[in-house]
Amino acid sequence: MNILFVDDQKEVLRRLQDGIHWEHLPVEKIYTACSAQDARLILNNFQVDVLFSDIEMPEEDGLSLCTWARQKFPELEVVFLTSHADFDYARKAFEIGSFHYILQPVREAEVEDVIRRLDERLAQREDYRRIKLRQMKVLGQKNTLLDAMLQAMEQGETEKAEESFACIRDILSLEFENCTVFPVLLQIVSWRRITETWPDKQIRMTVCNVLDELLEERKGKAGIAGLEENQYWVFIALEGREDVPDFLLKTLELFWNFLEQNTDFHTALYPFLENEGFAGAYAALTQRMRANHEKRRGVFPDDPADAGNNASQAGVDSGKSAVEQAVAYIRKNIRKNISRTEMADYVHLNEEYFSRLFKKETGVGFKEFVQVEKMEEAKKYLSQSVLSVEVIASKLGYHNLSHFSTAFKKVTDCTPQEYRNRARQ
Repeated sequence: MNILFVDDQKEVLRRLQDGIHWEHLPVEKIYTACSAQDARLILNNFQVDVLFSDIEMPEEDGLSLCTWARQKFPELEVVFLTSHADFDYARKAFEIGSFHYILQPVREAEVEDVIRRLDERLAQREDYRRIKLRQMKVLGQKNTLLDAMLQAMEQGETEKAEESFACIRDILSLEFENCTVFPVLLQIVSWRRITETWPDKQIRMTVCNVLDELLEERKGKAGIAGLEENQYWVFIALEGREDVPDFLLKTLELFWNFLEQNTDFHTALYPFLENEGFAGAYAALTQRMRANHEKRRGVFPDDPADAGNNASQAGVDSGKSAVEQAVAYIRKNIRKNISRTEMADYVHLNEEYFSRLFKKETGVGFKEFVQVEKMEEAKKYLSQSVLSVEVIASKLGYHNLSHFSTAFKKVTDCTPQEYRNRARQ
């Protein structure tokens, strides 16, 4: 390490240089300065690891110098030298972030002890920097490593896959005191438009970016692997707490809803909530996915055959697009007054997005479509029953006959009674 001593008394600097057993210390270069101005010149032009500074100096004191030095060189270690055991000095010194506070006259043995302790601290910092650099390189390639691990598993090389999983978990654990990695199998069960599928790179980027955002409050990490079309393995690393499984499920619910509302594909998510190796998770989640014969959408912490375990997809037929499901629901519940908000909630889409999507696929707005469907049902009643127009209007959710008649004429260009008369001719 390189050290700079700053004191306005040259005798003190000479005693430090001559009285300390430098041959036994891990010090490469020793710089000295008799003023804050000289110290600034040295700090700006040479590599200095540790600054020993007197506090009381003319023109600019050590507190001011060290405050500037710490701001400009955040990793610089600071040790104060002072002949006054003043509590206020000590408090300000530690506010600046000094490593130690030595009273003068300086005892050489104490300085030597501080230098040895600082060497250990700097070594630990350097080791940590190397680990972080290695970790950053590995994390930058984590998805490639995960792909290799998945390939080993699918080729039956279970032991090799488990070793890779343990290695990845160890690397991720540097970010946590107690790291837990949860595999989640993501299946794309259908596309809104079969001709508008996304490139693999875009899917991976979207999944990781969205999850990183959702996991930010817990400082979580996400990685992704995938070898088969429309099937991805997501790995989520979190600090091991008692509430992690609940937090993970809530996060996956938010994640699933985001994908439904903002992407062109529908998904089923199968999380593995046990803190075990990858082989067990791979077998369990693959089996869970295969059990989803109907390709239901949602988050499945258990067997998809039990629809009650999955509130995300209850009532939704994943074999149809969101608009097809909405149309089927409208026709089945034509007597109800169905709002756009209710319909968007039913198919798990953002209301504005659902409205645009509905018009794009049907050619008309949601409100107009519902009105036309109600009038089609009204035609059947008018031509096939003897119910009064008022009763028919009531059955279709119109409690004001005038409103019903206006809507009917808007769609058919005739009044309900005129339509009935024509139908009976």
